[in-house]
Parts: sequence; C-alpha cells; structure tokens
Amino acid sequence: MRLSDALEGYWLDKEFQIKEGTAARYSYVFDRLYDFLDDVDVEDITSQDIKKFLRYLRTDTDLSDRSIFDYHGVLSSFWSWAEKELGIAHVIKGKVDKPKFTKRQIDPAPMEDVRKIIRACATAERKNKRKYTSRRPMAKRDKAIIIVMVDCGIRVSELCDLMVDDYNGKRLHVQRGKGDKGRFLPLGTRARRALWRYLADRQNKLPEEPLFCTRGRERMNRNNVGKMLKRLCTQAKVSHIHPHRLRHTFAIEFLRNGGNPFELRDMLGHTTLTMVTNYVALADVDLENAQQRASPADKWSL
Repeated sequence: MRLSDALEGYWLDKEFQIKEGTAARYSYVFDRLYDFLDDVDVEDITSQDIKKFLRYLRTDTDLSDRSIFDYHGVLSSFWSWAEKELGIAHVIKGKVDKPKFTKRQIDPAPMEDVRKIIRACATAERKNKRKYTSRRPMAKRDKAIIIVMVDCGIRVSELCDLMVDDYNGKRLHVQRGKGDKGRFLPLGTRARRALWRYLADRQNKLPEEPLFCTRGRERMNRNNVGKMLKRLCTQAKVSHIHPHRLRHTFAIEFLRNGGNPFELRDMLGHTTLTMVTNYVALADVDLENAQQRASPADKWSL
C-alpha cells in the first residue's frame, strides 16, 4: 500500500479522536515525511529510513530538538495504527530512539509585564510612534483573553475551543482537554468582569459560537493568540510573553497566593503531580510562615 493511501486510512480512523489543532500538527509531520520519502510502499519503509528522516530534520531544518522529539511521537502513532490495521511491522517502537532535548526552564512572566500588556490592549501606534488611546474593536477581547489565561491557567488550545455556552458567568467548561479529559475552571471577579465587558459588546452572539473569535467571528487558533501577544509585548516594550508562559505565571502565582499542589494539578488538567512539583520548587513559598499557620503541634497545643 502506498504511503498516501495508508495516511488516508489513518485519518479515516482518527479524524474524530484527534483535535483540530493537533490534527494540523500531525498533518504537517506527515507532509514532511511524504516529501522526504516520496509515495513509497509503506511496507518498504524501514527503521533506517526513519532515522535518516530524523537526522535530516536535525541537520537541515530549523526545527528545535523538542519539535523533532514530537515528530518521533507522531510517526510512532502512525506505525502503531499501521501495525494493528495493516499488519505491518512497527518500524519505530524499540528500533528508533526518541530524540533527546533539553527541557526549557519554567519562566513565568513578571506580573508587572502582564499589567503592561493589558494596558497596551487599548492603545494603538501611529507611524510617528506616538501612542494614542483607540477604540479597537478587539481590545476588550484581547484583555479578556490575557486575564482569563493568567487567572486559571487554561491551555491556549483549550481557550480557542471554548464556545459561548461553555461559560456560565462563573466558570469555564473545558470539554476536551489534554488526554480528552474535561474539567471546570472557576474564575475570579476580575476575569469574570473582563469577560462580561467583552461579551456585552458582542451583538447577536449564539451559544454555539466560539467564546473568543476573530473580527470575522471565526474561531481563534494558537497562532492568532500568539501573534496578538507578540504585538502587545512589542508595544508595551516587555520581553516576549507567549501563551504557555501565562500558564506558568498562573501556576506560580496560584501557589504563592495560598493554593495547594493538588488544587493546582486539577486546575492545570494534569493527571499526576510530576509537573506541579516543578512549580512548587520555583514558587519560593515561605515555608516558615506556612508552618506557623499550619503547625499541628501548635494547633493542638501539644
């Protein structure tokens, strides 16, 4: 079977299991593999071919080590399907090592920088570089996005998937998070107020419309959000704040303000405490004050 035909079969099986954003990323990986190998018989592809492909990505492209690691996972997913569906050997599992990469250090955005980009939402810039207050139609939307992300730690893909009906005035309903798991995310007063200001100005909004949409009422994607943040950071003259950095900011501030690791795990949508422990180590929680508040011996006058 030709590689193109096998990929078509893969998508027929997976189209309802893989989210739209993830599917686009998978498609890009498969397109690059197809360009590298051509439309060969999938049964003829060997582990050496995959190793050569990964080596090509590392030496002849601008992809990061982390991205190449992700490519390995996507290709392994395809061959797991092919092994089961087509009865061909898995050419990756146990045969092609996962590429190594150095994990990025957690780098939360300073809250003062977050304040600056929020203020920048309502300003524009003339050609002569003089700023002025504008009535940008998307200003309230952008402000709401930033405040919501830093208030509850929602992933950018989850934020873009939200519908109007997923917000009940108090909390957001993430219907399909990572691992296809759903959860509810309560919001603080400031985030609810920002959403109210944004939604109150949206005329004729329908429950099935995206909660955050483009000017043409289309669903936003991670690129839209990333570009919006990049523009605001440039305007506010602060270091780049990408969507995932706002998630880090939420996690650190949540712990510093009294949240516990188990609550943080649930808010972030993690299944284990592994990632949360990294935030705990970085949060610089004042253990002496915590002990004074929670000392069992003191509480029970032992």
